Amino acid sequence: MGLVRKQRRLIHNEGSTLCHIVPERDGVKNLTSMSQIQGDWWVVGGLNYVYDSYPCDMCRWYEWSEEPWNPGHETGYVNRVTWNNSVPYTAVKNQCDGKCGKGIVQVEAMPTAEVIIPGVLHHNYTTALTGFKQLENWTVVSWPHPDWMFVQWCGENFALDYAGAIILAKYPNVDWSTMPAYVRDSFRAAAKGIDFDKDIFEVKNGDCPYVAGPKGFRKASIMV
Repeated sequence: MGLVRKQRRLIHNEGSTLCHIVPERDGVKNLTSMSQIQGDWWVVGGLNYVYDSYPCDMCRWYEWSEEPWNPGHETGYVNRVTWNNSVPYTAVKNQCDGKCGKGIVQVEAMPTAEVIIPGVLHHNYTTALTGFKQLENWTVVSWPHPDWMFVQWCGENFALDYAGAIILAKYPNVDWSTMPAYVRDSFRAAAKGIDFDKDIFEVKNGDCPYVAGPKGFRKASIMV
């Protein structure tokens, strides 16, 4: 199947029994540019108990021109998906009580990213880190606050179709106790094909080394 056909399938949710969203219908309409979400976002909630719970899981959206490793000479934006390697990270944390800056980072993937329709971030895994062609649409189904975002995503590669969901926050040292009630209500109402309260679990990232400050230096200020 050609690339254009695959992209069309993802946009219109054609032929997938795992993906419960239609991106062109369900994406928030006020997200139209990657520059609106550029920066670091931490996974603070997830659907998959394996990879959504990796320690210090985060997404970094920024321009490819800022990335020194760009073998494909990509342009536009990249999503540098990373997490802290759990083995050396434990040793580092014990040695410096989490005050080691960014810590030891392991890169999982670096897909190109673009807003193809409002609220839909199309990810194309083009680098050698992935090893094969993979396409994903990350549909932002709720973005009620600048610091909180609920994403449901659908993807496919040569072997399978797959789907998932994550809660993203702009700070690692927030947890669900700091999530405004109206944000949770918005996420709950926007969830497609899943029970938000039963299926989405909390991910604790408050003890992750972070360039903005040492462990426990403050709770992020949340505007309500």
